Amino acid sequence: MKIGIVGSCEENKLLSANIVVCTNPLKPRLGGLAHHGGKSGAEKIADWLPNSKVIKLLNQTGAENMREPIDRPLMLFSTDHEDLTKDFMSLLESTGFDGRYAGLLNSSIYLEYLVITRIHLAIRTELGRNFSFHIAEEQK
Repeated sequence: MKIGIVGSCEENKLLSANIVVCTNPLKPRLGGLAHHGGKSGAEKIADWLPNSKVIKLLNQTGAENMREPIDRPLMLFSTDHEDLTKDFMSLLESTGFDGRYAGLLNSSIYLEYLVITRIHLAIRTELGRNFSFHIAEEQK
């Protein structure tokens, strides 16, 4: 896997790659999300890189869970490219997460709202940073 920094917007149009977006468009001082024009950060990156396949994941938990996931924390992801879902689901499962497809890339804005909720709970409540989200399913 090649990792690097992409140059100008004109150069970006030539780039054809799988792009993993694990960032969030946060306002200064964690004052919310900066969604200009109603698009998520991942959608904006997809606009900048029209020849690439963009997937939004690994953005909804803290460093503690990334370093050592306990009890398979929930990790939602979104993409417009169905061919990426199986490989990234396997990657999440193999690294200790409960990977779940959350829909097309335009749904990644909801993942970003989940992030700001987690940040609020971690910083401004007694929960602190050492928690994760899970899905409780009824046993059949």
